[in-house]
Amino acid sequence: MFLKPHTQRTLQNSSIDDNVFSWIEAFLIERKARGCAKGTLGFYRQKLKFFLEYCNSQVIRNVCQIKPNLIRQYMLYLQETNHNPGGIHASYRAIRAFLLWYENEVEPEN
Repeated sequence: MFLKPHTQRTLQNSSIDDNVFSWIEAFLIERKARGCAKGTLGFYRQKLKFFLEYCNSQVIRNVCQIKPNLIRQYMLYLQETNHNPGGIHASYRAIRAFLLWYENEVEPEN
């Protein structure tokens, strides 16, 4: 993974830590544990790495700072940097999968 092992946290600790990097790392670990194909893991890793780099450039450090407008700006950034429509949509799918997973993970238990 592109994420460093020394920064790994458990999901229990992550409920306090809203760091985008930590949550992307947890997402990738969960997908690997679920048995996702190597290619699928590589897809998520690549697309989320670029998104994380964009977040860092925008001084976005926490998942709670990710708003729809940030994702729209990222999609425009990809378009402006000559990514093809299929690549842009692939990035959107990876971000969407991550955020849906995140929402499910932090949802309080009933």
